Amino acid sequence: MMRFYIILLVLLCTACPRNTSLDISGQDWQLSRWTAGQLPQDITITATFADGRLSGKAVCNQYFADAAVQKDSVLIKTVGATKMLCPEHADIERQYLKYLQRASAYKINKDELALQCGKATLFFSPVPTE
Repeated sequence: MMRFYIILLVLLCTACPRNTSLDISGQDWQLSRWTAGQLPQDITITATFADGRLSGKAVCNQYFADAAVQKDSVLIKTVGATKMLCPEHADIERQYLKYLQRASAYKINKDELALQCGKATLFFSPVPTE
């Protein structure tokens, strides 16, 4: 009889669907590439969508905005940012923040978030959790 319960338990556990797909919210993302040209290897740009907000680091400065995320669309309101001097790659930071305000749709394919921002697409990889 005990053997029956063990087999039943194993079957129940393996039959349960596992959601291993990523969601845009609650995940830290790092910009890996964009269609606007080459990104320098020495920069880090991050994004986190949580509780109706978007926040992250854009080259030198921290940024934040209200963000409405639905099934496959996203609307990012006016982006605010700290005002630290950014001697290198300030142009990339400005361009990134400008693109965010044009965001309209997103798609997650495997382990990559594609954020459609006007004519440009920003591609993010998940930041590994520690």
